[in-house]
Amino acid sequence: MKNLKLLPLVAMISGVLVGCGGGGGGGGGGGTPVATYTWQVVDLYKVERSKVGTGCAIFANMSDGSGDVIASRVADRGYRIMFHNADGSVVTDKTIEGSDLLSTGIIQFKETDVPDGGYVSLEEFSGLTAGQRDSYILGVHKSLLQNMTLAIRTQQASSNNCYRGEQEPEDLTNDDAVIAVTANGNPAFFMTSSSESNTKGGTQPVGLAVHSGIPSVEKKLVTAFSQYSNSEANTLTQYAIVPVGAVYDVTNPPTNPHVSVLSSNNIVSPGFTATDLNLSNSGVEVVLSGNVYEWQPLYNSSTSYSIASTDNNLSNWSLRLNGVTPGSSGAWNYEAQMTLDGSDVSITYPVVTDFSGSDIAACSNSYCVDVSGFTLSDFQLQRTSIRSQSNSNRDFYQTIYSVPSNSQVILKSGSEQISPQTTDVIEVGLVDSDAKLLDSAKVLMASSLDAENLVTLGNAEYADFNGVVMLPSEQLKYKKLMMSQNYQALSNKVN
Repeated sequence: MKNLKLLPLVAMISGVLVGCGGGGGGGGGGGTPVATYTWQVVDLYKVERSKVGTGCAIFANMSDGSGDVIASRVADRGYRIMFHNADGSVVTDKTIEGSDLLSTGIIQFKETDVPDGGYVSLEEFSGLTAGQRDSYILGVHKSLLQNMTLAIRTQQASSNNCYRGEQEPEDLTNDDAVIAVTANGNPAFFMTSSSESNTKGGTQPVGLAVHSGIPSVEKKLVTAFSQYSNSEANTLTQYAIVPVGAVYDVTNPPTNPHVSVLSSNNIVSPGFTATDLNLSNSGVEVVLSGNVYEWQPLYNSSTSYSIASTDNNLSNWSLRLNGVTPGSSGAWNYEAQMTLDGSDVSITYPVVTDFSGSDIAACSNSYCVDVSGFTLSDFQLQRTSIRSQSNSNRDFYQTIYSVPSNSQVILKSGSEQISPQTTDVIEVGLVDSDAKLLDSAKVLMASSLDAENLVTLGNAEYADFNGVVMLPSEQLKYKKLMMSQNYQALSNKVN
């Protein structure tokens, strides 16, 4: 049995206008070029699709049934860019704010602008008087700097230019969309999957519900299971790749609908053990025609998984896990994406313990977030997030992406002072991955921004108040990249 000990990662960023990677090089000549980084700042807002101009980016469809979308404008007010020393203090003569902010919302700086061990931050603020403002800071350690697109909440002028880029296609999902299949024997359950791992299912092979528009614009994946009880489908026995033209309207079926034939060829079923994790929303994913599909759900009761090992139409076999560790180990939230090759899999995770003693305490000339319950050497990346108050009883929220630390310094604001409270929310996310450090950091940062939570001014847990946002093609790019890597992510909070 292959015993894979993986480590954390939570899940993506980018920016169409600024590209990706670690920043541009300097000019010609001898010596090592100095990296230049570009941050594109935008605001996100909810709007009718018809009101979004040609060439203007649409990040996502709203899931509230309104038919609205999430669009964006370039941002040129309501924030500042700061450079911090390793102790969190501000290098005041380098702050970019006010009239120094370009109408394009583009910020450029050099690696040499950032002190060794220091940070670059975006501070969004609300309020007219310095010292009496809400402060919302996103900070990035020097070792993680790269080109990024950052979304803020401050509404920009309607006359600002739109952020240009691709548009998420309109959601044309039709509840009447079905397919027909035939199988050997009498499977107990059929699962259908469309791209983005959207699944439906049923017990009858004809008129089988599928997540699709009518007509469909993509292939579908169908898997059949010999066992189905308590809403859990186990023991995958057959599958089929359904062509684009096979989806039809159940209320107006064709005389002779296309019938896809399920096959058991190529299927192998190795063992699966998830130790003491309490699993949810877990399964096997695979790439078909460039998109990600769900192949099989996994549960606490699962003792095996399956793949079609030699089907050249299917690639990037990957295990997606979500769960919680036992209370005896601190009840940490757990996420993982790991490669599958047909070997038995036994999931283990880094040793974690009680997190409840974590707090904000004075350190040096600042405050630090003192966190516990894990070993630094087990991880590569850390997200530290606080929701506290200022000394004028205004919001003082901050998220910092850095190398792992048990005592993460809090970055100073350009105008506000933190005043820690016993009710402060403290969150930590920890990551280790086979991927390159900057790729893992992109995934961690982007997965921590909930675009719908941002545009509706929500305050969801484990969601940054402002942060890295990405367009659909970049989401897919990094999703597939992580499917080809091994990672685990652990997170916890107090209050």
